[in-house]
Amino acid sequence: SNDITLVQTSAKEWHPNTSGFVNTNYGKIDSCKNYGDVHSESALEVGTAGNVYYVFASGVVCDNFGLVSNSRNFGNIKGISKVSNVYSGGIVSMNETANGVSAVVEYSKSKGEISAKSKSSGSYAGGVAAWNSASVEHSGFEGTMWADSSSDAICGGIVAYNYASRVSDCYVVAQVITSNVTNSTGNFFAGVVGVNINTASYVYSNHYVLNSSFSTAAYLYNGYYGIWRAMTDNEISTTAYNTAAELPSEVVLND
Repeated sequence: SNDITLVQTSAKEWHPNTSGFVNTNYGKIDSCKNYGDVHSESALEVGTAGNVYYVFASGVVCDNFGLVSNSRNFGNIKGISKVSNVYSGGIVSMNETANGVSAVVEYSKSKGEISAKSKSSGSYAGGVAAWNSASVEHSGFEGTMWADSSSDAICGGIVAYNYASRVSDCYVVAQVITSNVTNSTGNFFAGVVGVNINTASYVYSNHYVLNSSFSTAAYLYNGYYGIWRAMTDNEISTTAYNTAAELPSEVVLND
């Protein structure tokens, strides 16, 4: 239940990745619970040309290539950087596919505040995963989240950035989901998925409590046509409710 803080101060090419349990997972993580706050911060002022920088902050795993199941996060998750992309996720920062095998996050839940802030790069805050190119199923988020950036700021109740992947049978109860962009137009936030890339077919059977502070729709980007547009709840098969009591009992996970 101790808090975890990792702040980069001098190592110029170092990327601080901070989680409640594991940095990179290729195996199975089951029934883990994190109660401490996680703070991951880079103090890098100027990056080297051609290099990609990032900061990960998460409750259970930073970079997941395996299975995370039946896990919980009850800590606040915070990622901060001046030049890096920031990925803050309640359970995982990134949920990825490698060598044709898709990672899975299932039956897991995060409760608390999730925040991502980058001065000059993208900020991604997700209730379960900040970035998903694999599968998130039967999971939930309860709390508040925000992203702040001069570039892209993206928030999603379950996943911030969903790259043609599966998000199904999840639920969200959020007081605030919001993003702020100072110098660009990449400002996206939504109840389940903030941005959905290239497909609408995998985001379905999700549930969330409607709140006036966040959008009812995800945003779809079709790379072939280069078009951004808001998606309807019907397109991504999500159902909005006015109160948490209205959520179907079978989708809500116990602590």
